[in-house]
Amino acid sequence: MMHSCGDSLGMALHVHWWLLGCHVVSFIACITIHSTSTLPPDLPTPSPPSSAHSWNLFGRPGDGYYTSVEVGTPSQKFNVLVDTGSSNFAIAAVMQKELDSYFEAKNSSSFVDLEKEVEVGYTQGSWSGRLGKDVVLFPALQAGTTPYLMDLVLITSSHNFYVNNSQWQGIVGLAFPVLAKPQGAVQPWIDEVILRDNLTNAFTLELCGPSREAGPSSHYGRLTLGSGSGSCSPVAVSCPIRRKWFYEVVVTALSLQGKEVSIPCIKFNTDKTIVDSGTSNLRLPPELWMNFPNLTIHLATGNHSAITITVGPRSYLRPAPDSVSTSLLDCWVLGIEESQTGTVLGAVILEGLCVTFDRAQGVITFSESTCGPLVTLSETHNTEDMSVCMYTPKRVGALTLASYIMGGLLGFLSLPLVLAALRWAWNTAHKLRLNQGIPFTILDENNT
Repeated sequence: MMHSCGDSLGMALHVHWWLLGCHVVSFIACITIHSTSTLPPDLPTPSPPSSAHSWNLFGRPGDGYYTSVEVGTPSQKFNVLVDTGSSNFAIAAVMQKELDSYFEAKNSSSFVDLEKEVEVGYTQGSWSGRLGKDVVLFPALQAGTTPYLMDLVLITSSHNFYVNNSQWQGIVGLAFPVLAKPQGAVQPWIDEVILRDNLTNAFTLELCGPSREAGPSSHYGRLTLGSGSGSCSPVAVSCPIRRKWFYEVVVTALSLQGKEVSIPCIKFNTDKTIVDSGTSNLRLPPELWMNFPNLTIHLATGNHSAITITVGPRSYLRPAPDSVSTSLLDCWVLGIEESQTGTVLGAVILEGLCVTFDRAQGVITFSESTCGPLVTLSETHNTEDMSVCMYTPKRVGALTLASYIMGGLLGFLSLPLVLAALRWAWNTAHKLRLNQGIPFTILDENNT
């Protein structure tokens, strides 16, 4: 490991000022801790997991949050990544080096092969497989505990999708049906459960990060289906879902230590800003690489109003997986990375919050959680016109496209005429050069 700015700091208290003094793009910071704490100093300790809270999400730093699932008859038990940035339910169907288990369809009497190939790509990683149906049960959820025959994809190949020692073997996408592949052929798991159990079309994620008791290598949280929000605070703020595909929102500004970054707000949202639990880090455009201890994101609630979410170092400094076993030297990684395709509000922002995705009303509601790092929410406040922050993809109309095609065809068909004209001009000029001594007025076949 290499320090990004100077030698190792003797006291963990200096982390905050070290961030202020170093201009970095991405770094892994190794700092010596002279106490028994495994969390960043001078920051509130998150509430430990307890049976009273019925935690049903678990994970490791940087690997996402997973929940348990049972698939097939007889049931085969797995863990799946909980992802609000996709819509397919998929499970590993062949052994790969990152996995310790996989679903064996031949051992399930209820599996139905739909004989359709599926490919899904993410910001990082991709997989492909075969569409089918089987009995699916999520035993740790308060709703959705009835086994139903569901659409699922058997993953047969992948690229940078699985994570070593992450303890999950598949993914359950909680976004809207338009993202499900193949389009029009799949009913996402979340939509199926809400329909069959007659639930409110909403769910709440409560991501808590690590606890002092469980150690920095163990994260926990809760997924609640329907209108329930568990132990979340009744005081909440909301912003609209701009388009129902991903959970797309609009970032209007980003403040560092209370001062807004001076870049056009459309930069944040080109080509989109999404709330994505399957992405561990906060991803920002290249213009945002600078020092930032406290980070505030402004989300539009209307054309002239916004709310803010403020997180501190406890949210975006993550323990490096390779250092969790050490006691004197702890390494922390920055949970923010560059994005060329807009902004992704990942788990770094969601930890410490209860986030309700109200699909029926088309809004996302944020409230402070009783677990996780300290996150501050503001009430709705007036702003300038936020419509300038909204990115709209440019589309080529059918008439314009037809004109492009016709222009190309005309250019192609006229090419022989242009070549013939050039050849005639060349021959004429060449003939004149051969007869420089004969006056032009008497140049005829007899003279040549």
